Amino acid sequence: MRRKEYWRKSLTITAIALVVWFAMTFAIGYYAGDLHEITMLGYVVILGLYAWSMSRQNRMSALHEAEER
Repeated sequence: MRRKEYWRKSLTITAIALVVWFAMTFAIGYYAGDLHEITMLGYVVILGLYAWSMSRQNRMSALHEAEER
């Protein structure tokens, strides 16, 4: 049961990151092509938040597995 919850949360985090990535790329690329530096900074922020949230997710999963044993 824990594995299903883990994968559901992981897929949700990934989907949110991809939607924000696409929206940012489309919006800035289409409406304001001169803002490439801001776009790159936004990508770094998205990647950082994704890595942080997945790391947190992995730590919580490991903690729950240790409690079950």
